[in-house]
Amino acid sequence: MRTVGVLDSDDRARASAVSWLGSHAPDLQVTIAASSWGEMLTDERFPPSAVVLCPRAGDRVDIAYKARVCRILDIDVVVLSDAPQQEIRSGHRSVGATFVSTAEAAAGVLGAGS
Repeated sequence: MRTVGVLDSDDRARASAVSWLGSHAPDLQVTIAASSWGEMLTDERFPPSAVVLCPRAGDRVDIAYKARVCRILDIDVVVLSDAPQQEIRSGHRSVGATFVSTAEAAAGVLGAGS
């Protein structure tokens, strides 16, 4: 079973992603559900084997920085975003993150690595 951290500053969206993953991805165990980068890093269960990052306008720490830190720690990174902008997608790929637009796609990517 792969452990997963979900980082999203939007409480409802984070709870929805955690709930969906818990119900539909039996090979994944969400061990961290954080509302901030600092909360993610200081959780006693950090590092998980994978992190789902959900970028939001106004986030204080750049999504590419978060992805780089995770990749340095050998954590798989999935960026979950509805933003269809090509430059965002290519920026995530350049730091070793996979870009997806739904929790179902995130579960598929994370499950593929196990």
